[in-house]
Amino acid sequence: MVKFYDSDFGRVSILLDRWIKLNNAYLFSRDQASIETLRPFTFEMLAKTGDSMKGQVVSEISMRFRRQAHSAKFTALA
Repeated sequence: MVKFYDSDFGRVSILLDRWIKLNNAYLFSRDQASIETLRPFTFEMLAKTGDSMKGQVVSEISMRFRRQAHSAKFTALA
C-alpha cells in the first residue's frame, strides 16, 4: 500500500476513505483546510424495542477551505 508520493512539488500523503468513489480523487493542502462543527455531538435515545434500549450519536461536521484554488477533484480515474 502506498502512503506517500514524492513529486517535484514535495511529498504528497495518500489517504483511502471508504465513502469516496473508487474513480474519484481529491487533492488539497492541509494548511488551507480546517474541520468545522455545524452541530456538536449529542446522544439521542431511539424507540424501545422489547427489553432493549437503543440510542444514536448525532453530529454534523464539515471541511472548510480557506482558498478554493488550493484544492482539486479528479474524476473518471478508472
